Amino acid sequence: MDIVYFYWSEKCGKSINRSFDNLVNVLKTDKDLNVKEYAVPYSGSNPIHVLKNIIYVYKRRSKKGINHVTGDIHYCILGLLGCTSVLTIHDDYSYKQAKKGIWGKLYKYIFWIYLPIKFATAVLCITETTKESICKLYKNRKIKVFTNHTWPAEYKYYPRTFNAVKPTILQISTGKNKNLETTIRALKGLNAKLVVVERMTDSQIKLAQSLQIEYVNTGRISDKEILELYINADIVAFPSSYEGFGMPIVESQLIGRSLITTDAPPMNWVAGSNCYFLKNPLDVREMRDLINRIVNNAEERNFYISEGLKNAKRFSVQNAVKNLLDIYKSISHV
Repeated sequence: MDIVYFYWSEKCGKSINRSFDNLVNVLKTDKDLNVKEYAVPYSGSNPIHVLKNIIYVYKRRSKKGINHVTGDIHYCILGLLGCTSVLTIHDDYSYKQAKKGIWGKLYKYIFWIYLPIKFATAVLCITETTKESICKLYKNRKIKVFTNHTWPAEYKYYPRTFNAVKPTILQISTGKNKNLETTIRALKGLNAKLVVVERMTDSQIKLAQSLQIEYVNTGRISDKEILELYINADIVAFPSSYEGFGMPIVESQLIGRSLITTDAPPMNWVAGSNCYFLKNPLDVREMRDLINRIVNNAEERNFYISEGLKNAKRFSVQNAVKNLLDIYKSISHV
C-alpha cells in the first residue's frame, strides 16, 4: 500500500509534523507499506499560495494509494479529487481567526471546512472536542475521532529531584492562545527561572524585563533540545485558552513533571482527572497559587506526577498504528 503524507509549510513550525512523526516512523518499518512525506511550499491563506499548494499536492499524489492531508492545509484535498484521501483536522482555529469580515469567514469556511470535508474520503478529528466544533459548522457522517499524537521511546520517565528553592518553569510556545503573559505575571516576586520555547514577542520580553523575571528564550529548537528542556524542568506551564490537542500536556506527563494546564476541553480530557488545573488561564493569582502549591506540597506533587504517568499511557503508538491502518484499509477500496 502506498501512503503519502502532506504537511503544512515548514515555515509554520513543527507542531503538526511532530504529532505524526512517531506514528509515521513506525509505519515506515512495515515492508508492505511505501510511505512518502511532503511539506507544501507556501504558508498562510493567500489565494495564490493556496492554489500553488493544491497544485503541489496534485503532482505528488498517489493515484491508487492513500493520500493523507495531516492538518491546517485542509484545502489541499482539492488536489486529491479522484484519489483516496484522508483529512486530519486538529481544530477550527483557522476559521475562527478569519479576518476581513464576512468575506474572510466565507473564504475560510469554503476552503478549510466545507469543500475539504465534502471531498475527502475520510475525515479524522484528533479529539471529540474538535469533532463537536467542526460538526457545528458542517455535520457529516464521515467525520470520525482518531488521535494521531504518539511519542517515541525517548519520551519516558526521567526521575528528578524537585528544586523547591528555585524551580525551573518551562512553557512551550508563545502564541496568543498560550497566555505566556499569565505565567510571566504569576512569577513576579517568586524565586524561579522561566524557560520559553519559540521566539517571544517584543511585548512579552518587555513584560518579563519590567517584572524582573529571570528567563531564557530559546526560539525554535530541535526535538532533541526540547526533550532536554522537559528533563531539566521542575514545572511545565501550559495555561492555554484554546487547543486542538495540547502536546506539551502529554509530553510533561511522560517525562514525569508537574503540569499546570487549563480545566477546559480538550486540555482536561488530554490531561486526565488528576492534574493542577486552572479554571481561568488569564487569572494570574490562580496561576501563582498553583505554582506555590506544587513547590510547597511534595506529597500532592508526587501523586499528580504518578497519575500523569498513568494517563499518558493512553497515547501508545501501538494502538494508534493499528487503528490508523484499520481506517486506511476500510477506505482503500472506495
